[in-house]
Amino acid sequence: MIRVLVAAGALRAGGEVDVTGDEHTYLTRARRVVCGDAVEAFDGHGQVAAATVVLVDGTRARLAVGEVRREARRGPAITALLPLIKGERMEACLAQLAEVGVDEIVLYEAARAVVRLDAARVADRMRRWQAVLLAAARQTGRAVGDGAGRTTSAARGNGA
Repeated sequence: MIRVLVAAGALRAGGEVDVTGDEHTYLTRARRVVCGDAVEAFDGHGQVAAATVVLVDGTRARLAVGEVRREARRGPAITALLPLIKGERMEACLAQLAEVGVDEIVLYEAARAVVRLDAARVADRMRRWQAVLLAAARQTGRAVGDGAGRTTSAARGNGA
């Protein structure tokens, strides 16, 4: 089933929701949906709905929302503390944490770590890491936890 993240609170039975931005690109370019295709929409806060694609154009896809159901959290909330890691290992680690069900990931610069991000690079990396988490959410089918894991901005290590 094709899964797509929609804005929180947008899922209403019998209503319609527009999908834009990266999710639109995922639906139209990666999954090549056409009118009439069935998808599953989720909002990252526990709401899931069967939906049908009713419109596809260059900037948006419109979904007709069917029955909306609430998916309960599976067990306790889990927070992981993760130091910044070099290279592709960071993205792999984030994806694996999301896939096993971590709800929040707190990133920090460890005192003895090699990786240091300046303010300009932090925003770019956070966007990339959020995209990795979203992809993991789609793959695992989780509907709770902001798409699979929320990353909190990097904090400085204490040097201890």
